[in-house]
Amino acid sequence: MAEHRTEIAARTRRASRACRRSWPHTRAGAGAGALPCAVPPRRCRPRCGAKRRLKEIAEPLASLGTTFGQNVLADEQSYTLALDEDDLVGLPDFARAAARGAAAERGLQGHAVTFGRSSVEPFLQFAARRDLREKVFRAWIARGDKGGKTDNKPVIAEMTALRDERAPARLSELRALQARRHDGENPRRHDRPARC
Repeated sequence: MAEHRTEIAARTRRASRACRRSWPHTRAGAGAGALPCAVPPRRCRPRCGAKRRLKEIAEPLASLGTTFGQNVLADEQSYTLALDEDDLVGLPDFARAAARGAAAERGLQGHAVTFGRSSVEPFLQFAARRDLREKVFRAWIARGDKGGKTDNKPVIAEMTALRDERAPARLSELRALQARRHDGENPRRHDRPARC
């Protein structure tokens, strides 16, 4: 997805540059004697490997974001807390029915709480037993942080390193925009492709 967006942006820039190469030119579809297009070419900026590196960073960041979400989802799907009748005090009928259905899905007798929103939220809101609410809540906030195959700590470390590497390139783009604004140019005007 990130590669696709980067490619679309690159195509738009190439089309815009091709249009500006032949400036001044007449608008497309204009007849003979038409006035030249009033959109001037953008000032040339030195090209470097920064944009290429940004493109190289975007793909692993996208896949790491997907991995992060899949790890959290795997932890959500694997969690089950079996409950007795005494543990259901305070739960309304719909929450008891959901707990009974969750236990049946997992092949358990009685009731159970899972990390499905329809199961965990009513339990955290209505259950009378504070110790069970705390146990479920602590497990909920530790999704993706339990070690093992679905641990997100290395994923977060790699994402942070890539974002730290990406930040100076974005900062240099921001500084270039500020410099153009300081010089009296309207940077928004030059960021759009020329209409011909």
